[in-house]
Amino acid sequence: MFTHTDEYELYVALLWGELLGRDDVEPHEDFFALGGTIEDAAAMLETVRAEFGAAIPPVEFERNPTAAGLAQIVRQHLQKRGARPTPMRMPPWSDAQPPFVFVHGPAGELLSLQNFRPSQMGRPVMGLRGPGVDLEEDPLTSVDALVDRHVRDLTAAGIEEPIALVGSCMGGLVAFVLAQKLEAQGCKIAYLGLIEPPPADGNAVMETVEELVDEQLRYLCIMADLEVPRQVTLRECFRALQNADRLPRGYSLDLFERKMEVYLSIVRACYAYRVEGRYGGYTVLYESRESQGAQNPIGYLRDASEDWPYERFWREHLPLNTLVRRQKCAHIGLFRREQTRRLVIEDVQRALQ
Repeated sequence: MFTHTDEYELYVALLWGELLGRDDVEPHEDFFALGGTIEDAAAMLETVRAEFGAAIPPVEFERNPTAAGLAQIVRQHLQKRGARPTPMRMPPWSDAQPPFVFVHGPAGELLSLQNFRPSQMGRPVMGLRGPGVDLEEDPLTSVDALVDRHVRDLTAAGIEEPIALVGSCMGGLVAFVLAQKLEAQGCKIAYLGLIEPPPADGNAVMETVEELVDEQLRYLCIMADLEVPRQVTLRECFRALQNADRLPRGYSLDLFERKMEVYLSIVRACYAYRVEGRYGGYTVLYESRESQGAQNPIGYLRDASEDWPYERFWREHLPLNTLVRRQKCAHIGLFRREQTRRLVIEDVQRALQ
């Protein structure tokens, strides 16, 4: 499976795979060399126009007919228009089935959707992006503002119910609040998956901006399998990722700086947020434990240990029959693990049977 550099490239690769009958498309493979025809290209560009509102002339696509090249064109068209992001419907999409809805992480992006493709989930997949990632508007600065935007977008999309909803880390907190608000509006949610969301009691010690930026830059290097220097600057990290071909083609330093701005906005909003009330629907909590509890890979919140504050916090806000899946690993590695992806897929399929 190829690693794509952003959700636009992933979208194009999935679309081409559907159109050309391939399991995956490498970012720099030529559309026509893969068997695509002029007619196929016209149909594909019409699908892109319908999804993103980007009317791309065939001659512009033909200059660089690769998934990476088309993703760059789509991104540039959206930036020129200042288009507000809407939920991204990953190919193949169907309005006839309840979707798997993935909430963006702290950077506001959806690249992690390459771990949850429609062919793997057995149903349509939709991603909720963080506003501001593409310079189209200022980042939102509170969890409530983010969730209200997502509620409006999901309502406007008119998706089939019951949905499956999942978020990781800060995105897990946003997913929890989103589930609360959707449930209050009568939306049916068959499954809420929370991949180690922070215990949001409003009392978290806020790191400095410098510490948060340094932490995120190091994380980006680790995720790209790059050596992490003792000291890393934003510009140096950008160049290292660019040289390693781990940023989208044509990705500018301005966009990279905006990515950090969105990250800071979402993280600080989550640090400041205080969870109120409960969510009553079916939930699975995925957590990492480097030592304690590794011998108990599965349990329920009603049996949470008093000496494990993470579970003790969420026991106050989730059903006591919430399934808890534990893995022996560090927090940073939990979402990347194949076992986590497999468990989420199994749990979603079971909940939506």
